[in-house]
Amino acid sequence: MARKEISSAYTLLDCDLLRIHVKENDLILAAVSGGPDSTALLVALAEVRREFGFKLACVYVDHCVRRGAGEKESAFVATLCKKLDVAFYFRRVKSLSDAPLLGSFEAKLRALRYECLREVAKETGAAFVALGHTADDLVESFLMNLVRGAGVQSAFFKSLQRTEYGTFIRPLWRTWKDSVLSFLAEKGIHPLADETNLELHHTRNKIRHVLLPLLEKEFNPRAKETLFRTAQHLRMAAELVETKARRILRVAQKRASVLRSGLPVALIQHKSPIEQFAVLDLWLKRHLNKRVLSTAAAFDRIRNFLRKPGARIAPMGDDIVIVRVGDELLACKVSTTNSEQSSLLRDVSLILARQYQQERAKLILAELYEPVRLVPDKNSMGGLWHGEVTDLAGKKRRVCLKIPPREGTTGEHPWFLRNRTPGDKITPSLSLKELLVSMKIPFIVRDYLLLVVDASDVPVAVCGFPQLTKQIARRRQLESAPLVWVEE
Repeated sequence: MARKEISSAYTLLDCDLLRIHVKENDLILAAVSGGPDSTALLVALAEVRREFGFKLACVYVDHCVRRGAGEKESAFVATLCKKLDVAFYFRRVKSLSDAPLLGSFEAKLRALRYECLREVAKETGAAFVALGHTADDLVESFLMNLVRGAGVQSAFFKSLQRTEYGTFIRPLWRTWKDSVLSFLAEKGIHPLADETNLELHHTRNKIRHVLLPLLEKEFNPRAKETLFRTAQHLRMAAELVETKARRILRVAQKRASVLRSGLPVALIQHKSPIEQFAVLDLWLKRHLNKRVLSTAAAFDRIRNFLRKPGARIAPMGDDIVIVRVGDELLACKVSTTNSEQSSLLRDVSLILARQYQQERAKLILAELYEPVRLVPDKNSMGGLWHGEVTDLAGKKRRVCLKIPPREGTTGEHPWFLRNRTPGDKITPSLSLKELLVSMKIPFIVRDYLLLVVDASDVPVAVCGFPQLTKQIARRRQLESAPLVWVEE
């Protein structure tokens, strides 16, 4: 390979990015549309692959939007791949109705495109998916996010980014469009033009063809370079805040008491707004694999929720719900369409109760539609009872009850398993709900607790909660508490 070619490719690419993150024999999957940026990316990566020791493949994704464009563009990319000795893959997006995200037409297409990229990356074993985003794209994205009121972390894109769709690298992130076109002209390559890039009903095109030229003409001839530097300064500030956020979440993992994914409110309630945003944003992305705080309005909704200690649930849109359980925040995905607050809270409680049980091997939670009568164990000397129920995970489990003989409960005395009811009393002056609150039993599991009740339908024990059972025995002035456990 000629030295001149290597130098021009080196000038175009962020070689430090490749040198630091890409290992020998790693496969990079380049997403190529046939336009100037992605075409230059493919050619430049092909030139330096032997120098860095990585492998290269290419994928074209047909969005099925412009009639005949997919065939023309894929043929161009496939021909170029053949010349460069690069494996070529073709994918066609699914119907827009299958888009995993709500939002604009562009957002749906992007989600479907990234889904295709993830499929090919998984199929080929690619370590990275390379995107042809340039410095111009960064500036345009910066302005788009400023206009729609996005937070600091939405004001730039990262040169390396790990997402639910895979690990993306942007080797052209600091390269301007003019350099891309000069590189292609030097190579004698004529990329394809996408006529939709001229249509001004798209926000990005308006920024590219109207707003940026206006800024350069009327305010600052070097407006793009200034905005680029501003975005990088914000990136460094955001990375500093994100480092603090990661530290807070490491503490949260140790302090969370309801679920391992919980976020104690005390860790963020006195932090600055920007720290709160960073922690919440990272926490939600980590546990839901989804960007929830994409707008300032979404962040304000959570902040208002935090100011109301009595509030239990905050729908966030896109079927995401934030739940406050005591002094801990939880999050889950659940359909919020046409859901009343009460039914939504029940749906959320069921989802989180399943997680609660899953994290506690000896616990059983179940939704019983009618009481289950316990039967005496014929192989025991008396005082041992058992019954079978289906837990929240759909698993059949055997519940055993040991009643101290001195309580006079041998023989055919009936014992039942059931869920709690609104009128449950431990004593005439103490309701079961009051006891559950005082014992800090999370409200998300209360409706799925397995209560052992006597012939008078009064609770005497709670399966999987020995301390609660002891409290019930003490309040009922029993000499000793029953034993209740689950046999696997």
